[in-house]
Amino acid sequence: MSAADETATAPAVRVVRGNPSDDELAALVTVLAAASSAAAPAEAPVIDTWGHPTRLHRDLRAFSPYAFGSGIARPPR
Repeated sequence: MSAADETATAPAVRVVRGNPSDDELAALVTVLAAASSAAAPAEAPVIDTWGHPTRLHRDLRAFSPYAFGSGIARPPR
């Protein structure tokens, strides 16, 4: 028997301890099947901050001591 045949016939769930009833095993298989077939999570929404109120308060550029001059960045003399 090849490795592919062994994995195809291997049980998905194995009871290690206890003696579960048929109803308990059916409930377990139902829960596991529902969990494995759950829908994939939705894609994250695109965050668009254009026009967001916090954008009015702070610019994204670094602070520059030359920002309040005549518009021409000159080093101090």
